[in-house]
Amino acid sequence: MKLSSILNPDLFFKGIPVGDRQSIYKSMLEKAAGEIKQDIDPEKIASEMVKREDAFSIPYEKGAALPHLRSPLFDDLYIIVGIPDSPVLLKNNDKDLSHVVIMSLVSEKTSDTYLKTLAAFSRFVIKNGGSVSRLTSCRDGNEFNALLDAENVILKKEITAEDIMDSAFPYVLSGTPLSEALDMFSKYSKTQLPVLDSGKRFIGVLDSENILRKSLPAHYMILDNVKIISGFEPFQHILTNEDKITVDEYIREPRAVAELSTPLIQLALMLIKNEFLNIFITDEHKQLVGIVTMLEIVQKVLRG
Repeated sequence: MKLSSILNPDLFFKGIPVGDRQSIYKSMLEKAAGEIKQDIDPEKIASEMVKREDAFSIPYEKGAALPHLRSPLFDDLYIIVGIPDSPVLLKNNDKDLSHVVIMSLVSEKTSDTYLKTLAAFSRFVIKNGGSVSRLTSCRDGNEFNALLDAENVILKKEITAEDIMDSAFPYVLSGTPLSEALDMFSKYSKTQLPVLDSGKRFIGVLDSENILRKSLPAHYMILDNVKIISGFEPFQHILTNEDKITVDEYIREPRAVAELSTPLIQLALMLIKNEFLNIFITDEHKQLVGIVTMLEIVQKVLRG
């Protein structure tokens, strides 16, 4: 199904005056009000949209902003595209200036279609270099839709790992001193890190639990009563040797690996039933391309 098939070309607007975020959103909604088949309150919707963004603080990047609001007051899914007069930093934590604003008004019954739409736009913007400049050069909604058709931008039947994975994940290389890996655990608030070889191939997982486990005397693990144990020796062992040993001593096989095409529901079941912390996503060449955790499902699906 083509993405353009659900886009109303009359909801494409160029020359949105640049101001603060709420005024930009309000301007787009005011222009769209005459084309939407229900009454809307642009000021209220813009205010609620900004409040929602501030609550979750997910940054926009690659030149595209994707604000949305889900409400029982909406009777359908409305996609409104706005091209500001000039690129603008909408939020302080945004990674890039926004050149295009793709706004979604989501009804209770269209969440699934909205998420597929969001995924389709995201794939197009991220994978196609210069795609944002091509979108902003469109003169009207018909030209915008024609560009999406020419690039074969489609709505997939299912949301998959490719749509929700974190593709900007931290990793360590084989041979890295343990001290650097421990620094990364702390810096990125992670307890597991993928390990890649010199060719950036995925070879295993560095698990903080495994590091501690290997530093504990073996008999500790079979004790029923841990209250009799005290002392700092296992931790001191790690601190004393962290510059002398590498992560290779602690690498283990990944417990959960999936393909880019793995459906969302399968990913969720893998995380829940097996209590996995991470699912490592690999491409057809077995290269690690992303990671899915419960956080991605919450942020990009339940609050996407």
